[in-house]
Amino acid sequence: MLLSWSLIYKHNFSPHRYYIWNNRDILYKHKSVFLSNWFDNGIHRVAQLINPVGGLLSYSEFLNTYGLPVPPKEYAIVFDAGVLMLFRNLVVSDLTPLPLDPAVTYVGQVCFPSVRRKNNREIRTLFQKDRTCVPAAVAYWNNLYQDLEWEKIWTLPSKFLLNNKVKEISFKVIHRFYPTRSFLVRYKKDIDINCTFCSCVKEDISHLFWSCLYTNLFWQEFCVFVVSFILSEFSLCYEKILFGFFKYPMHRANEFYLINLLILLAKFHIHKSKFSNAKPSFRCFLNETKQYVKTIQHSQNQKAVKTINLCSLFNIM
Repeated sequence: MLLSWSLIYKHNFSPHRYYIWNNRDILYKHKSVFLSNWFDNGIHRVAQLINPVGGLLSYSEFLNTYGLPVPPKEYAIVFDAGVLMLFRNLVVSDLTPLPLDPAVTYVGQVCFPSVRRKNNREIRTLFQKDRTCVPAAVAYWNNLYQDLEWEKIWTLPSKFLLNNKVKEISFKVIHRFYPTRSFLVRYKKDIDINCTFCSCVKEDISHLFWSCLYTNLFWQEFCVFVVSFILSEFSLCYEKILFGFFKYPMHRANEFYLINLLILLAKFHIHKSKFSNAKPSFRCFLNETKQYVKTIQHSQNQKAVKTINLCSLFNIM
């Protein structure tokens, strides 16, 4: 059944229909066939019509195996059905009848809507588990930092009510294709690669978002704000700007929820400053953040409600 998914874009059928052989896709003269005597005698699966070496059972082999008084015409109707071609050359080692209830298997629970409604994404993951491509950025950052929790890193921006413009900055930075000048020079040779803010040092991701004089000053003011209103023992490093905070005491979950949100918004502010020919300004950042909080304060979204409640709790914005 799973192998037949490879034909899904070539034929008009859904492979989950082939759990048993005698369903509406077994056609004779363009009409569905259902043979109750086959079904009642335990022939439920296409695989039961395959011999141990992967070929279709001959008429004599079928009679000897199941002992059914099946006329040749009835045998021919079933064995000439196109769906059986999917199982040619399949070596069958176990013909023990399976239970008809698909809920007993994980694949059945995913693929059969009558058991539990699932979407195509969950079905697709059945075939991607062993073939998922790991982004090149994962290996790059793993060589620089230890114990990165990638599942949390990828999902962090989705924990907040943010638009895609804010989210994509972190995405581009982590994947290392954020359009810094040193990145763009590969497409256009005659551009100035010095930093947009300080004009002194080559502009790459680490310089633009961390080590630049103006960016560093912005993060210093950022830390003062967090220490004053949210977490008194707070400190910041480049790794946390890239990936956020994931390891913290559980009793500090509210504080780090707000801190991660502010870091995402701060990176977006640096991005906007770069393309507006302005320097990062913490005062402007605060105004932008206040406007963001004002925008979501009447939303019924759970992420927005949590953000507003925590801002009130810590008396910020």
